Amino acid sequence: MTFTDHELSDLYHFWQYIAYLLGIDERLYREVIDQKSAQEILELIDSTTEGASQDSKVLVQAMLEAITGILQPSLKLPPATIFNLVSAITRHLHGNVLADQLDIKKTWISNYHLQRLPISCPTS
Repeated sequence: MTFTDHELSDLYHFWQYIAYLLGIDERLYREVIDQKSAQEILELIDSTTEGASQDSKVLVQAMLEAITGILQPSLKLPPATIFNLVSAITRHLHGNVLADQLDIKKTWISNYHLQRLPISCPTS
């Protein structure tokens, strides 16, 4: 999925509204208006968080298994194949460093295959 700059702007406004509805202090989100500012705050958050715990690894595996179960009736593929696909997409979206910390399986589905999927957005 690719977003135009205007669509990304709308998306950031939407997330600001959700943060407002959740009662989050606006100092934490008001300045996040584009990919660059989002990356900056993400790096700040990442610099203060610890690595993956055993609980987070278990939670991620449960989520991957749940998504596999949800997709299986529609895709009509063996659950193991869907799990590999979901794991590969998750690794692709979150990067290998975090995926390795969370013990997300490396699968036969390579980044080469995933780069053909429409799941990206501009960096500016």
